[in-house]
Amino acid sequence: MDNPPSNRRLSEISHLFLSDVRNVQTGNAARPIRKPPGSFRGDVSIDLSPEEFAQVFGDPIADASIPPIQTSRFKPVRAVIAHHLGELMSDRIRDLAGTLCPAGARIGVIYADATELRVCCVEHNLAHAGREDEVAVEPLQLPRVEQTIVELNADVDQWLIVLPDARSSESRQVLKLIRNWVLITAVDHDGVVSSYRTIKGLCDAAQPSLSVAIFGAVDDAELHKTHNKLSSVCEQFLKVKVGLLGAIDPGDDMAEHCVLHASANQHGSDQKGHVQWDALSDLALQSSDISEEAAAPAQTPAPASPMPAPVMKIEPAAPAISFSTQAPETKIPVMQLDATLESVIDLPNADDAPTSIIRAIVQGGGELVESPIKAPANGDAMIAVSRDHKLIMLAVASHGLSDLRAIANAYRWMNENRQLIAMAIPQFSIDQHAKPLLRLLVDHADVSADVLQPLMSSDHISVTAYRKLRWGAKTGLLLEAA
Repeated sequence: MDNPPSNRRLSEISHLFLSDVRNVQTGNAARPIRKPPGSFRGDVSIDLSPEEFAQVFGDPIADASIPPIQTSRFKPVRAVIAHHLGELMSDRIRDLAGTLCPAGARIGVIYADATELRVCCVEHNLAHAGREDEVAVEPLQLPRVEQTIVELNADVDQWLIVLPDARSSESRQVLKLIRNWVLITAVDHDGVVSSYRTIKGLCDAAQPSLSVAIFGAVDDAELHKTHNKLSSVCEQFLKVKVGLLGAIDPGDDMAEHCVLHASANQHGSDQKGHVQWDALSDLALQSSDISEEAAAPAQTPAPASPMPAPVMKIEPAAPAISFSTQAPETKIPVMQLDATLESVIDLPNADDAPTSIIRAIVQGGGELVESPIKAPANGDAMIAVSRDHKLIMLAVASHGLSDLRAIANAYRWMNENRQLIAMAIPQFSIDQHAKPLLRLLVDHADVSADVLQPLMSSDHISVTAYRKLRWGAKTGLLLEAA
């Protein structure tokens, strides 16, 4: 036998040695035979049918008979209208979340205003009920905000967006993108009037699907009575239908966890100025819609009683409003109360003192926060901080305008010492570079005085005329721009 060539590679004959090793190890057992995939599935064919092929590889535009698959990135979103509640807003929103949130579920709540954004998670947790987690304030940056919302979206069942300054242009743009609104109201007369005034100021922003959540109702009759009263006046004057979301009870076992607290005043924030509005707009645009049957709590059937007349009366025994001045009595028919109540502020103790008038305006508007600082030249004037962190002084001029000089000195003192005021109350984050504002309140009998004419042309001074009015046993202030 001829010797094999010396240049023959070992890999060409290595299978002979491997075969011998395999036979020794397996006892000359039959070698495994690879079977095609079809033999493992019996008679089931894995080939695609024409319909399946068109669905997988076809062009969805070319085949209009196949409906597109609807996908949604974010959970359903509701806008909560509650800024008219003032200091009770946060508590009532937590109660609303408890009503919408079944056991084991979570609700995402986002608070956004001109400079701050808070992203919270609300859930049933008796051990941490009523407590809000305190987190460090971070710079307001769009990537951080978007990341927080996307991550929390996987853990919540729906979103509630709260805009404390709902009348700002940015808030209105966000509200236009949200279809479902929830209005929180109380059952008492003042609560219904305040809720109507609030929704009237926003109805021009959009035509949403509006529902009302009522707190304080003792039974179903009072619940439906309050809803009928509010829905009738909204449908008559605003052409807006109001549905009933239901009654909300105190959420004693609800815990609110703050996930992100960002402020535009922090160093490192984006300088664009609309980070929070971009994030909320993206959330609203990409959220899924809410099915009212699935999302709304179970409602008890309304009592079989006739609907009230579509007119909201302030007091059944008082068919008109009369001004408490020496001028001829002015009567306003009940049908015209819609236009008058827009600028009427309750005056609880019917006091003519300047401090009582100023506090009634601040509490009724919900746009200002009183500061503990007092101007030495006029102790009755109030130094407050607006939502855009500007100083504003509210002062009431006495009849005859005899104290205008004292008010002017107080305003000058505030303007010259605004940096010291900002240092004294750092929690308000006062804008030291913005010129303070003066809101001067004068009696309607003095509004035509010549001394006020130069003030009305100033950009930093606003003059408002006021007069007292009574309806029934109540007293209020009617404010009119001078």
